[in-house]
Amino acid sequence: MQEVIRECAYAVRIPLLMNVLTAILTGTLGVITADTLGKFADSAFDLNFSMGIKHAAALLLCLFFVVFAVPFTGMLSDFVMFKESLRHDQVIFGHYLNKEIQKGVSLGSGNLQYELEDAPNLLRIQWVRLLGKAVSLPFCLGYFLYYVGKISWGMAGLLFAIAAAKLTVLFFFKEKLAEYDRQEKTYQAKRRDYEADIVSLPYIIKMWEIWQGTRSRVEELFWEYYHKSAVHQIACKVSSEQAQELTNQVTMVLLLLAGAVMVAGGSVTPGEFASLFIYLTVAQGFLNDLGEIIQNYPLLKNAAERVCGFYQDEEITGGEPVKHFLGISGEKISFSYPGKKVFENLDFQIMAGEKIRICGENGRGKSTWMKILCTSLESYEGRVEISGHDFCVINKTDWRKLIACAPQTPFLFHETVRENILMGNNKAGEEDADCLMREFGIWHLADRRMEEDTSFSGGEKQKISLIRALLKDSEVLLLDEPTNHLDQESIRVLKKYLRETKKTVILITHDTILFDVASRCIQIG
Repeated sequence: MQEVIRECAYAVRIPLLMNVLTAILTGTLGVITADTLGKFADSAFDLNFSMGIKHAAALLLCLFFVVFAVPFTGMLSDFVMFKESLRHDQVIFGHYLNKEIQKGVSLGSGNLQYELEDAPNLLRIQWVRLLGKAVSLPFCLGYFLYYVGKISWGMAGLLFAIAAAKLTVLFFFKEKLAEYDRQEKTYQAKRRDYEADIVSLPYIIKMWEIWQGTRSRVEELFWEYYHKSAVHQIACKVSSEQAQELTNQVTMVLLLLAGAVMVAGGSVTPGEFASLFIYLTVAQGFLNDLGEIIQNYPLLKNAAERVCGFYQDEEITGGEPVKHFLGISGEKISFSYPGKKVFENLDFQIMAGEKIRICGENGRGKSTWMKILCTSLESYEGRVEISGHDFCVINKTDWRKLIACAPQTPFLFHETVRENILMGNNKAGEEDADCLMREFGIWHLADRRMEEDTSFSGGEKQKISLIRALLKDSEVLLLDEPTNHLDQESIRVLKKYLRETKKTVILITHDTILFDVASRCIQIG
C-alpha cells in the first residue's frame, strides 16, 4: 500500500500544489470579499462616498480574481493532471505486467479493463482533492476566524457549533456510503466481464442463438445488485443530502436571529451584519470541504486497495543468468489442476540443437508441459534444469529471450499484420518479415489491421503467429500444433524451415507430415 501511495503522490505532486494554491486563493478571496462588502455597506449607511468608491474598487478587484485568476489556475492544474495521469497509468500498467502470469490471467478481461481505467483515476482525483483541501483548510480557517473574530467571537462560536452538528451527520453516513461504494465497484467490474464476453464474439452469440441467455445473465446481475445494494445506496445518499440541507437551513435561521439581536443591541454595525451573511457562505464552503474529506476518505482507501491489487503477486524475474541454451531436463515432473491430475513422474532430457516431438493423446498434458517451459505455469512438482541451472531460480527474463513460442491458439494484437509479426522482434527488419510473409502466402495482408477486418481465416491467423515465432532471434522454438488450419504449401514451407534451422525445436503435433522432422519423441501420458 505504501508504494501505491508513494507513486500516486509523486505523479500528482504538481497538480496537488496547484490545487492547494487554488483552494487558498478561493478561501481568502471569499473572506476579503465579505469584509470589503461590509465596509462598503457601512460607507453607504454613513453616506461616505469617498470610502464607498474605495471599497467598491476593492470589490471589483476581488471579483476579477474570482472570475479570472481562480479558474485559470484550475485550468492549468487540469492540464498538468491529465499529462501526469497518463504517466501514472503506465506505471500501474507496468506493475500489472510484472505480476505472476497465472495471477495476471486470472482477472477477467472486462474486470481488468474496468479496474485499470477506474481505480487509478479515482485514486488520483480523490488524492488531489482531499489532500489539497486538508492542506489548505487550516490556513483558510485561521484567516476566516481572524476576520469573523473582529466582528464577534460569539458569532464565530455559533458557526463552530453548527459545523459540529453538520459533521455529525457526515460521520453517521460515512461508513455506510463507503461499503455501498465497494459493492458498486464490484458490480461494475463483474458487469464489464459479462459485457466483454458479448462484444468480443457477437456473431457467435447470434449464430448459436444464445443472445437471450447472455442478456438474461446481465439482467440478473443488475437486479441482484439493485435489490441488495443500489436501493439502500440511493436511500443513504438522499438521506445524507437532505440532512445536510436541513442543517444549512437551520444555520441560516440561527444566524439571522443572532445577527438581528446583535444589530439591535449595537454590538455590530449593519455592514458587519451584511458581512456575516457572506461569511456564512464562505463557512459553508469550508464545511463542505471538511465534509468531503470525511465522507470521501473511505472512497480514497477503497481506490488505493483496488490499485494495490496490481502491485501484489509480483513475479520474481531476477536469478541465475542464462545466456545460452545448452539443454533442458526434467525429473519426476508432475502437474495438477484443481481436481484433475494432468501428468505425473515425467522424465525428459533435450540437448541444444535437437528436434523433439512431444507425443500423447488429447488431454494428457502436452500443452500444459509446454506452458511450464514457457514459465506460464509454475506450480509443478519435480525438478527442471535449464543449462545446468534449477528452473525455479533462473532469470526468467533471460530464458524468455532465448525462446520463441507459437501457441495452439494464435494470440494477435489489434495492429496490422506486419506490426503483429514484428511485435517483440526488435532485431528483425521489415524485409525479413516480408520475406516470410511471401513464403507463407500472406504478404498481401501485411498492412491490413486485425480490428478492421474480421474475415481473417484460421489459417491466416496461424501463419501470422508462426511467422512471429520463426522470426524471433531465439535459440529454442516451441510450436504447439503448428499445422492447424494450414494449407499444404504452407506446411511444406514450415517443414523446410524446421529441417534447416539450427535452433532447438520442440514440437507438439498430430500431423504425420511433420513426424520425420523430429529425431525422437518424448511420450507424455
